[in-house]
Amino acid sequence: MSTTLACSFRADESARSGLRGLLEAGLAPASLRVAASDASRAAQLAQETGARADIDPADPLRGGHGLASGGGRAGVDMGALIGGFVGALVGLVIGYSPAAAVVPVAAQARPFADCLLFFVLGAIAGAVLGGALGRQSSIHAGFRLIDALEDGAVVIIADVPFERAAEAARVMASCGGADFVRLTPR
Repeated sequence: MSTTLACSFRADESARSGLRGLLEAGLAPASLRVAASDASRAAQLAQETGARADIDPADPLRGGHGLASGGGRAGVDMGALIGGFVGALVGLVIGYSPAAAVVPVAAQARPFADCLLFFVLGAIAGAVLGGALGRQSSIHAGFRLIDALEDGAVVIIADVPFERAAEAARVMASCGGADFVRLTPR
């Protein structure tokens, strides 16, 4: 199992020494990626160290462990779908119950009215819970890295074995790494 470890470096020389330190610690060049707001800076650092310069500065953690890329609407949509379905079923049960009159309408229209009301309430509740409990957006998880890139920093992302993540973080920190993000699969 691997861990994705990302951090920013304010200066190119710090990033270069961080990359070299990770290579000296035994990480493969293919497991290292570099990003900068200026693609030529990232390409130069990558070429010097054998790393890859294939990170999107607008979303550096895209495709990371357990993160949703893009807008992250899937959790909201799925929550609304499930909530609406459950709400409609609850509304039908309540609508056919003789003791419960949730919506003041004629008795023959009560099942339909309750079904519609609880469908809407369930869809709203499901959308809120789906957004809150769904996968975190990669843009939200990497906002510090995005801000650092906008301020001219260099970002290094390393895929390291889980048991070596602490060592890699120490190497990066000793070279001036900041704004650490660690993604570990569940």
